[in-house]
Amino acid sequence: MAGETFEGYLNSIGVTRNNVRITNTCFFRPIKTKEGKTGRTTTSNRPPKTSEVKLFKEVLDDEIALVNPKIIVTLGNVPLKRLTEFKSIGECHGNLYFNEELQKYIFPMYHPSALTYNRNDEFKAMYEQDWLKLKEALKTL
Repeated sequence: MAGETFEGYLNSIGVTRNNVRITNTCFFRPIKTKEGKTGRTTTSNRPPKTSEVKLFKEVLDDEIALVNPKIIVTLGNVPLKRLTEFKSIGECHGNLYFNEELQKYIFPMYHPSALTYNRNDEFKAMYEQDWLKLKEALKTL
């Protein structure tokens, strides 16, 4: 569902999915398992730990160097914390920053799945405004 949302917003600013590269800061799926009262075990996603993200630092840095993007859009807190000094997406989303180490522009955004959890008009309007800001940032680079 988040992928479809993401693609819809890409298209809304005139970008197609084949014009972007999607990658991760952690190249495996972190999971958590929980046993319920009935004894049934469930598995769900969890954010990767800092140590897990660090395992792939060189891999991601090499990928960025190879692809040489003009802008990196971070979706959510995990890539934000990996590529910037910010602690939370709430303090910086929708603005363009420069990463000195990578010599790349970073544009932090909420992950598209955030729309699933924040089903209110104010959040959706803010999210849509961030996409319009991204469209303008792409024009300047």
